Amino acid sequence: MNLSDSNASDASDMARLPKTWSVRIRIAVSIALLFHLAAVIVAPCTTPPPRSELAFQISRIFEPYLSAMYLFHGYRFFAPNPGPGHLVRYETIDDETGKMRHNGRFPDFEQQWPRLLYHRYLMIAERIWGESNITPPFQGFVSEEQRKDFENYRNEQIKRLEPMLLSVARHLRRRHGGKIVRLYAVEHIIPPPQDIDRGIRLDDPQLYQERLLGELSNEGVWIWPVETTNVPSVYHLP
Repeated sequence: MNLSDSNASDASDMARLPKTWSVRIRIAVSIALLFHLAAVIVAPCTTPPPRSELAFQISRIFEPYLSAMYLFHGYRFFAPNPGPGHLVRYETIDDETGKMRHNGRFPDFEQQWPRLLYHRYLMIAERIWGESNITPPFQGFVSEEQRKDFENYRNEQIKRLEPMLLSVARHLRRRHGGKIVRLYAVEHIIPPPQDIDRGIRLDDPQLYQERLLGELSNEGVWIWPVETTNVPSVYHLP
């Protein structure tokens, strides 16, 4: 093989090699990847509240990109230690006889499928639990001002939650019949490892705690339980 044939062979081999990105393109792609990675980190640091003022200011830089890419998730970074689950139990009752027509709960794997439909019911139950958890401070109110602030907060929560509960109850009444629909918020407690070792099942009835949310009356009016609308008197800590 002479020199000209060797040069021709080298040129042919070079032509077959994959073309690489230029330095400018590699820098641009690297910057874009770093920006995306920063946005993925910023999103869970700012939503949901509480959040620091620094995280809030940083999120304003990324907000258009986060919204466009649907990266504003409703959860933070978390370890594999999930908290208790929440459900809604319901009863549909005949007004005349007082007989229960249907007793169920959601979300329910056997009733809501495919998975996306189940997830919608799950999020409704979680939203109802969060919005309805408006119990007074365990230690009690230390001043009249604190009690009034809580009462205003409770009234706003009730005003926001009532249309949702009415909608859910009306849907259940159309689906299952009856005149009165009663709703309960249910919390499914996760047992500690030692209880599992003792043989307690994850679906043991004692792990479910519920409280009455209220009921849809025969006249279509939502009725809150007394403990939800009654604000205790002020008492001071010892």
